[in-house]
Amino acid sequence: MNELTLEERLARLERANRRLKVAMLAVVAVVAALVCVAATQPVAEVVRAQRFEVVDSGGTARAWCELTRDGNPGLALADKAGTVRLQLVLMKDGSAALGVGDKVGRVRASLGVTADEVPRLMLEDEDGKGHAMLALGEHGTPVMSLSDKDGRERATLGLDEQGHPALALSHDDEKSRLAMGVLADGSATFMLSDNHQNMRAMLALHDDGVPGIVLSDKDGKVLWKAP
Repeated sequence: MNELTLEERLARLERANRRLKVAMLAVVAVVAALVCVAATQPVAEVVRAQRFEVVDSGGTARAWCELTRDGNPGLALADKAGTVRLQLVLMKDGSAALGVGDKVGRVRASLGVTADEVPRLMLEDEDGKGHAMLALGEHGTPVMSLSDKDGRERATLGLDEQGHPALALSHDDEKSRLAMGVLADGSATFMLSDNHQNMRAMLALHDDGVPGIVLSDKDGKVLWKAP
């Protein structure tokens, strides 16, 4: 077996080292050329696509912007499991809604502006039924309503156009049975109604401090009053 001498080994290593240096110089030159080319490329002013996604290090989509099946533009944000927790949608009728979901993706709170420009906040249960709503009415007056487990409105609190407060409580048929409020002249009223919403009893405290009471039959005929 012929063994290489020490000099031959050193000579071979030197030749290999020169080849490595040449290769490294070539790589550096190519990288520099690519950087120069990239730097001279113009930045796109408009990027068009049907869907944009932002993914985390594990490849899970955490945010995306797209058109829904109905053609409405939407934006969604998801947690680390990929469950949507925040949604923003602009509807074709001009309404806009922001939905906040729970850990399984069910929308539990929504904030939006309806097509007739009414802002509204809704709190919903696990089945998507609204139980509390806060909104501004036609004349910018606030109104809050509470609903039962079946989604039936049972209590409403609001202000009229002049800013006078009123509260109405309803039976499970959603018909008001009890109402109270403060009138324009400063008097306070308390009214009881039957299941046909006929006022049957009214207690009032007038602005001069004089109380009054009125009892009526189902046809609205006064049965007794004082003073």
